[in-house]
Amino acid sequence: MGGTASKVGKAFGLVSGDSEDEADSRGHLQKAVAGVKISAHVWTRASSQYFDADGHVANEFYEEVQVSPNKWTMRKISNSLLKPVGRVFLKTPSLHIDSTVVLCPVSVDDTLGS
Repeated sequence: MGGTASKVGKAFGLVSGDSEDEADSRGHLQKAVAGVKISAHVWTRASSQYFDADGHVANEFYEEVQVSPNKWTMRKISNSLLKPVGRVFLKTPSLHIDSTVVLCPVSVDDTLGS
């Protein structure tokens, strides 16, 4: 086990290794990332939309092409001719998939120490 695990997962003790070399490297990585604070929230994501030459935004673009004198059809425009939107901000942040935060419900009475 541990051949496919990430170094970060080993550093935080999420994955255990079988050999002493892996244990030594895990201790070394723990020291290296101990001062780094990792946010459990994701505020941006990669967009699946593109800009065309006119500045319109959409997931896919099609153009009308005449295949015969009486017949027209729609042809998809290649993504290589379009500019990707890039990263977009989320309205509400979500939790990162690799987050090690444990979520549990807390009532107001529990926090007051009744």
